[in-house]
Amino acid sequence: MTIGERIREYRKSKKMSMAEFGERLGISGQAISQIELGKTVVNERILKSICSEYNVSREWLETGEGEMELLPLDEEAELLADLIKYGGKRATIASLRAIVHWYLSLPDDDKDYLDEAIVQAVELTKKRP
Repeated sequence: MTIGERIREYRKSKKMSMAEFGERLGISGQAISQIELGKTVVNERILKSICSEYNVSREWLETGEGEMELLPLDEEAELLADLIKYGGKRATIASLRAIVHWYLSLPDDDKDYLDEAIVQAVELTKKRP
């Protein structure tokens, strides 16, 4: 599947016309049509606009891998901030984002179990000399 086809898939999943989709990006419905058909290459500006305006995963747009949409920004930002604070320099944003997506996909019981295990692990590391 091409990037244009993924853009069409996303747009249709939101039941938007090409004109509606393009309006928020500052481009015409005709331009969206050309992109979706693969007649126009998606430039960096449009790619960034789609990701920021619609909260679409850039990885998914470019490769088809991962989730189509990112988490709601406030929820993802909060979890990423915690992971960055505690993960230090060993973790990359991409790896932390993958952890957040995995964690949020777990059933609530599994999240509770994992949360408790993490708390216990942190307490054990605090007791080390």
